[in-house]
Amino acid sequence: MEGLGNSISESVQHVPLQTLKEEIIKNNLSAEKSLGFVQRYINEYKAKNKFRERLKAENISSSDIKTIMKLVSEELTIGRRVETLHTMQKYFRYWHVAHLPFAIIMLVIMIIHVAVTIAFGYTWIF
Repeated sequence: MEGLGNSISESVQHVPLQTLKEEIIKNNLSAEKSLGFVQRYINEYKAKNKFRERLKAENISSSDIKTIMKLVSEELTIGRRVETLHTMQKYFRYWHVAHLPFAIIMLVIMIIHVAVTIAFGYTWIF
């Protein structure tokens, strides 16, 4: 992140990047409960467009705006990936809860199968 200060001019330092993040988080929390991930993308798109307009209003050069918007997009992508990871971890926990009894039952059936096979005198043919 140290290189970030070098690639963006000093005029960008006063731009409220945290405001965009808070606005997107607020919109996504309400979308998460109602319409889901499609609404989240729409909210992010609208927030990014608002933010781009704020940057233009601050008379920031187009190359700096492009760099900032790329960083904002990367930040939002990372946030979505983290949310997806948390969701998948939750589902994986449920999968383990459902899978473990079946695995134990299969193990017991296999042991019974081997024991019955040996009891009836079958041998390995190789």
